[in-house]
Amino acid sequence: MGIGLVNLLVIILGCLVAVCLTISDDSIARFNVLDYGAVGDGKHDDSDAFTRAWKDFCMVDAQIAVFHIPRDMLFLLKPVEFSGPCKARKLDFQIFGDLVMPKMEYWDDKDKGGAWIFFAFVQGLVMYGNGHVDGQGSDWWVDGGERYRPTAIIFHHCSYLQIHGLKIVNPPKIHIKISRCSNVRFSLLHLTAPESSSNTDGIDISHSINVDIQDSFIGTGDDCIAMINGCSNINIANIACGPGHGISVGSLGGHGQYDTVEGVKVTNCKFTGTSNGVRIKTVPGGSGYARNITFENIIFESVENPIIIDQFYSYAGSKNQVTPKNKAVSVSDIIYKNISGSSLSTSGITLHCSDAVPCTGIVMDQVNITLHNTRHRTNKIYSDCSNAQGHSTSTFPPVQCLQE
Repeated sequence: MGIGLVNLLVIILGCLVAVCLTISDDSIARFNVLDYGAVGDGKHDDSDAFTRAWKDFCMVDAQIAVFHIPRDMLFLLKPVEFSGPCKARKLDFQIFGDLVMPKMEYWDDKDKGGAWIFFAFVQGLVMYGNGHVDGQGSDWWVDGGERYRPTAIIFHHCSYLQIHGLKIVNPPKIHIKISRCSNVRFSLLHLTAPESSSNTDGIDISHSINVDIQDSFIGTGDDCIAMINGCSNINIANIACGPGHGISVGSLGGHGQYDTVEGVKVTNCKFTGTSNGVRIKTVPGGSGYARNITFENIIFESVENPIIIDQFYSYAGSKNQVTPKNKAVSVSDIIYKNISGSSLSTSGITLHCSDAVPCTGIVMDQVNITLHNTRHRTNKIYSDCSNAQGHSTSTFPPVQCLQE
């Protein structure tokens, strides 16, 4: 989806909301951050003004409450927390101005490693607008320390959450994190960070149910979208991913944990120049399952590892751990359908499964991955498959451990 079309859709959405807000004005309570002392010059700290505005916004008993961040202004915010529950039946959070995070040197040690903007226990929040959210992450990427970097926005224990048109650039770490949320819908997001920025995932999802992510562009230094643990009924559609590490289930089972992900559908997505395409990754010695997962109508363009299941995934700090050889997260009922594109590596399909807990129910149908010839003198591409059970039809390169 082109950026111009995304902006047009956001403007149309904003106009429709504005029209709706004029229909029954008496039932609407509006809270403009400027009325609470926000300056909006990008230099003065506007955190207190936002916090005071949220308190009144959350406590008002109205049909619709509107939290308004005006356009053509830049608001500098230190870490802020927006907590519920709130009283209004509908909560509109309008981001038309730009938000900017303080440079790393201005962060208090107690705030590092958490969230910059934190929403908790809020029901029915609708966030939209064409403002930018700037994490100013470049200093953090160089010497901020992985565990000290803040996530740009965290939604925790939120339900019936809708986010439309949000633009986040250059966060120190993750762009958006969803934790213990339900009935979430994201669309028209634009999440970007340089390919060289480490651990700048686009969206991380954990312990959440009924999450839809649609019609968005995500280009980062890590996973475009990652489903980490406790996730079910996740629908991802029409995502342009790249650069980044692709769309991942996992990693699961780290530190010997019991982790689960099920009921995932990834459709109509395009991956361009990513290090991975669609990936399932589990750590040896863990337990739990990744099951009932479908990847359908996928296009790869110059992707390093287009299709990969890795039950031997290692992460920083895991290489020296002693793990039981007879334990692994179960991977089952995985469907790959109508998938095509080019691979930068000669291994277009990789299924590295455990001999103790093999992958089962793997289905490949109408899969065609060819070699991108910028690196290789040969046109040969192959699959790398071990301990995987299932069947394939019309699949290239052929997957020898799957029945045809």
